[in-house]
Amino acid sequence: MKLRLHFICAALVISLNCLYPQDHLPGHIISLLEDIAESSDENLQAVNFAEEISNLAENPVNINSGDENEIKRLFFLTAFQARSIVDYTRKNGDIISASEISYIPGFDRELSELLQPFIIFKYDDNDRRLNAGSHLRLMTNILADDGETETDFTGSNYKLLSKLRLSSGPFEAFLTLDKDKGEPLLLQGYKPDFLSGNITYYPDDAINKIIIGDYKVQFGQGLTVWNGFSRSPVPTEQRPMKGSSNIMPYSSTDENDFFRGISISLTTGDINIISFASINMIDATTVNDENTGMKYVKSFYDTGIHNTPTTIMKRNQVVESSLGFNINRMSDNLYYGLNTIYSRFSIPVIPADHPRNIYDFEGKVNASISLDYAYLFKNSYLFGEFALDNKLKTAFLQGISLNPGGRVRCNIMYSRVNRGYNSFHGNASGISTFNKPASSLLANLSSELTSFLTFSGGILSRKELWYNNISGSFPSSILYLVSLRLKPADFISLKTDIKHGVSDNWINSQQGLKTGTSVIKTNLRLSVETIVSERFKLRTRIEKVIITGSHDRGFLCYQSVGYLFRRIPLEIRGRLTIFKTGSFDTRIYTWEDDLLYNPVIKPLYEEGERSYLMIIYRAFGTLTFRAKFAVTDIHGEQVASGRINELKFQVVFSF
Repeated sequence: MKLRLHFICAALVISLNCLYPQDHLPGHIISLLEDIAESSDENLQAVNFAEEISNLAENPVNINSGDENEIKRLFFLTAFQARSIVDYTRKNGDIISASEISYIPGFDRELSELLQPFIIFKYDDNDRRLNAGSHLRLMTNILADDGETETDFTGSNYKLLSKLRLSSGPFEAFLTLDKDKGEPLLLQGYKPDFLSGNITYYPDDAINKIIIGDYKVQFGQGLTVWNGFSRSPVPTEQRPMKGSSNIMPYSSTDENDFFRGISISLTTGDINIISFASINMIDATTVNDENTGMKYVKSFYDTGIHNTPTTIMKRNQVVESSLGFNINRMSDNLYYGLNTIYSRFSIPVIPADHPRNIYDFEGKVNASISLDYAYLFKNSYLFGEFALDNKLKTAFLQGISLNPGGRVRCNIMYSRVNRGYNSFHGNASGISTFNKPASSLLANLSSELTSFLTFSGGILSRKELWYNNISGSFPSSILYLVSLRLKPADFISLKTDIKHGVSDNWINSQQGLKTGTSVIKTNLRLSVETIVSERFKLRTRIEKVIITGSHDRGFLCYQSVGYLFRRIPLEIRGRLTIFKTGSFDTRIYTWEDDLLYNPVIKPLYEEGERSYLMIIYRAFGTLTFRAKFAVTDIHGEQVASGRINELKFQVVFSF
């Protein structure tokens, strides 16, 4: 069927995407996820963000708790904003609606709308934090598809994920088991490929929390250590400053981005202290020196997939021992902190002997120390961090966020990881701190033009400071993004985006020398949401991609349909997507409804259709079943044509 006919048919479909409290992401967050996936070198940042907001949606924050640590679970808030909410509720009583938050110093209407899906205004009678009894939640996902199976897979073709969460009074425990596609269910010794767990104790005194087991650490602005989602590499990011330093129990499935041991957080007056100790096994490619026989790390392996004999050999090859410490203080308008981390590997890291690896990490010890600060003046703030590693190499980040009139916000942030600076667990806003010296400049402006029209525009410029594997010089890129959001009434919202990017592309000529050319890519996107009733809403997306100077084009249109039965606890969601791109370079990312803790942000390319149907059945308030069936038809030239069927199941039990 011709693409034009597909488009006409899809445009006639009414998209009904069911609204269910705390179980459906708003359109502006979906757009952000898709932008993060496209702007990142990998899809990992978008997946991390999706997992963290899914956890917030499942366990919303009580905005009226008066507990600063509870408010800080909203990870996109700064420390000043968290304290501002607590001060407001102490002086004025409980907040009764999300719109009221926009009147609190440091907040605007856009941020209050962002918070809405992740907050509650009072605890339900059955809420675990009000009820001192025990609560258990068990979730199991099973995913299978009939796509191509590698002949050297060592296990079955399905993916399995189980999560257990148990809380009782001041104690909370997590257990996560993950088996990727092609991996054996149990390895030698009858051990699962990935098993993660922790116990957290929340005392009622100066000790905020103690975590034993697996946990995440987030210090400063990320130049020394930051596990999980960092700030998004999107030009219109309105909150470039990260939140306060913190430790959190780990319940994700990234098999390398966490610590394993013990951590503690305590507060005395205005001073907060965090410390941790960890011994963890991490994946790596190791080799033996031909002359000395010494075993060393050639490179680290961070995908977490062990489904072939080769990838299984990379599993848990290195013991990493780590110590970390943070002390910070926050007054009314000034925050400052000291961050340090020390990591030691059981065998040395020796990169390949090549000029592009001159500034890569080498040795057994990786340590760094940093100072970070934030200064608040009215509704604006300065923030920054300066870091130094054990080889006296440096990195720094400096930003300013101006909000002079309440309706206008301007952000400027410059970050730079100098050659030779390495922090193994660092992850600053939009820039890596390990083996990737680079600089990044973010500048944007947003304005609430009227009560129903908002504008945002920004630029993100990035330049690597040394050669990489595919370039003949220092690669650079620049990305522009302009967005308009029109919301004339509560039941309808339109958003248009124009994205324009210029990046370096290096190709091999016939003589074997690499030649640089510029790739100029433009995305045009229209998204429409209409709330039909309190149970339904409409969402439509159309996107066009153009690469200047070539015939490479991309087009996508998707429409979703859903229905929530009134008399029975059954919900049905579905989507039809049509797409056609000239190559992988014009791929378009789409977010899909899926099982809990299994975010799907899928790049679509070539020509084809993708559709899915998901059924959600909530039984007795304690048992939830989800099932999703998806079909992808490809009529491609660069990849093999065919159909891929996917089937996913999820069971969630809680009491």
